[in-house]
Amino acid sequence: MAEKQLKLGAILAGVGTSDGLWRDPQVPGDASIDIDWYRAQAQAAERAKFDFVFIVDSPYITPDSAPHFLNRLEPLTLLAAVAGVTKHIGLVATLTTSYNEPFNVARAFASLDLISHGRAGWNVVTTGLEGAAGNYGREEHFPHAVRYRRAKEHLEVVRALWDSYEDDAFPRDKASGVFLDKSKQHALNHRGEFFSVKGPLNISRSRQGHPVIFQAGGSEDGRQLAAVSADAIFSSPESFEEALEFARDIKARARAAGRTDEEILIFPGASVVIAETDEAAERKLAAQQEQFSLDKALVQLGRPFNYYDFSQHDLDAPFPDLGSRGENGYRSHAERIKRVAREEQLTLRQAALRFSQRRAPFVGGPETVADQIEHWFRAGALDGLNVGIGAATDLTLFIERVVPILQQRGLVRREYAHETLRENLGLRIPANRHTLARSAPQPARESLHQSFRELHAWRVANMDPARLQVNIDQRKTLVATEDRSRYVKVGERIESFSVPEVSGGSVQLDQLLQSGPAVLVFFRFEGCPACNLALPYYQRNLLPGLRKLGASLTALSPQVPERLVEIKTRHSLEFNVASDLNNALGERFGILYSFDEASRAQLSGGGKSIGEITGTGTWELPMPTVLVIDEQRIVRFVDVHPDWLLRTEAEPILAAVSAVVNARAEAKSHARTEVAVRSESRVSAR
Repeated sequence: MAEKQLKLGAILAGVGTSDGLWRDPQVPGDASIDIDWYRAQAQAAERAKFDFVFIVDSPYITPDSAPHFLNRLEPLTLLAAVAGVTKHIGLVATLTTSYNEPFNVARAFASLDLISHGRAGWNVVTTGLEGAAGNYGREEHFPHAVRYRRAKEHLEVVRALWDSYEDDAFPRDKASGVFLDKSKQHALNHRGEFFSVKGPLNISRSRQGHPVIFQAGGSEDGRQLAAVSADAIFSSPESFEEALEFARDIKARARAAGRTDEEILIFPGASVVIAETDEAAERKLAAQQEQFSLDKALVQLGRPFNYYDFSQHDLDAPFPDLGSRGENGYRSHAERIKRVAREEQLTLRQAALRFSQRRAPFVGGPETVADQIEHWFRAGALDGLNVGIGAATDLTLFIERVVPILQQRGLVRREYAHETLRENLGLRIPANRHTLARSAPQPARESLHQSFRELHAWRVANMDPARLQVNIDQRKTLVATEDRSRYVKVGERIESFSVPEVSGGSVQLDQLLQSGPAVLVFFRFEGCPACNLALPYYQRNLLPGLRKLGASLTALSPQVPERLVEIKTRHSLEFNVASDLNNALGERFGILYSFDEASRAQLSGGGKSIGEITGTGTWELPMPTVLVIDEQRIVRFVDVHPDWLLRTEAEPILAAVSAVVNARAEAKSHARTEVAVRSESRVSAR
């Protein structure tokens, strides 16, 4: 097995993300919008066998933003131009999930991936600058936790869209006239908390399957998203110890999610300061830091806090108490500044200089810098290095003086082994999910009715005949006395309700309907054998489909919560289990039955009522029943059976919910068309 090698990325930031770089005579004043500058830098990095070039981006600026941020090219457009003059190096662009739609993102990156023959990468960010909201028609930025939930769903949708076409979907057979194998084009029909995307995407996969997913975020939410979903993560440690802790944490989270250490790569972003000797490098670093003005340092310090104006505070007073400021921005960076300022008792002046003049972790002559990088790599603090520049010649010096040393030590490749970014990084090419499903053995369809028939057969074979007869007589009585006129009907509008959820809190109908249709399943009680088959069946066969459609699932029983929590825990149920105390809600829907006299006598022979035995507090229990309720609280599906052997299977429930969802989508489309027609009529009338 070949020895693991260090991966290299180059951050291309034009005139720089600090205040002084643009003044360097060797930096073109328009570098950030000069495509020839980017092409030349990418070609130099490719000659040195770098894995990728990386373009940072954000959707909000102020007059005090860093020079590169003020005037720069859009990353995907830029990298498409770079793709034409390079062959092997990866092309990684930053794009936010907070202010872009998944379909557009999927299409743009798939296009770059095809243009570059499989070299695209997406740095997934949620945008830490609160001011960005105003550029996208919002009054305020998404809350931090919401941004990361949205990012997770966004990424899932994009990846699913990339699999819209199987790899052999286009025969392009001119003799037969078959351009597309329609069986290998797949719609998505996603309905989630934040996005509704029908699909399919109108572009095929590249030779690397999916663009490589990078993620940049050091907060708790950011780390967890990366560990579960990303191929690689960018970090910004201040020290070796911090880098090592970060890497170990991410790898541990990845393993907990069922991934291997090799499936996620850690890339600290770091400036590298190189000179002929260690002493000269230290002098070079000191000269760079002297270029910082205090005014600019205060502006830079304010960026993680949404460009907070620190100039209003006394420079030599303790670092100000900012309360919760920064929690909804670049949280990890803001929290670090607050923590360090507090622990080291920094004044505002000291904090501004400390964080605007962060010491580059790799400083020295070429051999010293190579030693430092090798130490970090072999200790497990990084899998690769995302090289930034603090001076115009830094990247050139790193390529010419340090990379050859790393190559000589066997740490960096001398030639590319592959043509795609994913393969050069040592990452697997993801199989198309539909091809995988097609080739996988198909499990037999699970039948709830069959499970119940088997349960009944077991009872016939094993139960005391007298007790079994009570059960049989009860079912016969229920069927014979069934009165469907009392049941809730399709088309009826129901009142809202609130019932206690057994894990805590409550289940409120209006809240359920905020995200889509609500499915209600009524069952008997925790000890009911049939219920212990039905609820896990719904978890396996109904819940995944409901989630895709944006619908909720709630199981209700008249049993007390402290008893019901046992069935939820026993089967690790991921949907709501709620207590309909005294069957009040079931009674409102007419979903009741009474025990016949023989059953009543048999069950209460020990002197206890059925309510005392089951913990339901009632003699009457709900029939096996399912309801589907739309967002207007209209009942769209009812399936009530007096015979528990006929409890509803998953398929008709999913079909009913799909019909509700599709009807809503058609109504919205019709409404948009009507608005457009009226608007056109008004324009014509003028």
